[in-house]
Amino acid sequence: MSPRRVSLAMTVGVLLAVTGCAGSRQPNAAAAPPPLPPGGGAPLLTNEQIAAARKLYIAKCTACHKYYPPADYSATDWETWMRKMSRKARLKPPEDQTLREYLSLYRQSP
Repeated sequence: MSPRRVSLAMTVGVLLAVTGCAGSRQPNAAAAPPPLPPGGGAPLLTNEQIAAARKLYIAKCTACHKYYPPADYSATDWETWMRKMSRKARLKPPEDQTLREYLSLYRQSP
């Protein structure tokens, strides 16, 4: 194999490793959190904000994994995972904040 092809193959391999699954899978709405009842986000989020956050979750999170109930994790563990996944999903600060507020609704006891 020519040095140019080896270099190209290595570059493609590195790009695939760096991007992870970000572009390799399609969003899966079935892997999203269960819908909240109307008014379930009050006073933190309006129904419109919840719908937008759910759409963001489906677009950015379900392409790589299923829904993990936030209440199943300690606050420290949840924060660690949110920080890691936010970087991996390349969330912008407003997106990160929106998802954190949205998912915090699932950390509250019913």
